[in-house]
Amino acid sequence: LLQLKNPKRWVIVTVTLQALAFVPLILFSFFKAPDFWSLFFVLTLYWGAGFAAGPAWNYWMGRLIEVDEGNQYFSRRAQVAQIGVLIGLILG
Repeated sequence: LLQLKNPKRWVIVTVTLQALAFVPLILFSFFKAPDFWSLFFVLTLYWGAGFAAGPAWNYWMGRLIEVDEGNQYFSRRAQVAQIGVLIGLILG
């Protein structure tokens, strides 16, 4: 498997892939998707890249931020993210 010594590079590669996945999604919103499998592939790329970036980003940030400050930040971040998911589910 691909191993990168620098988590920053991995995060940049994966979030770039995730951002680029928006291009066909935007096109699919204006024009019909060519077929189910094209849409499935783009969505798989989007979510896969996002999930691949998460652990490396947490590792990277854990090395940049002091422990006490990091604990407060990451707990607040998780709380805001979970509230956002809950609101999205309710509104959806």
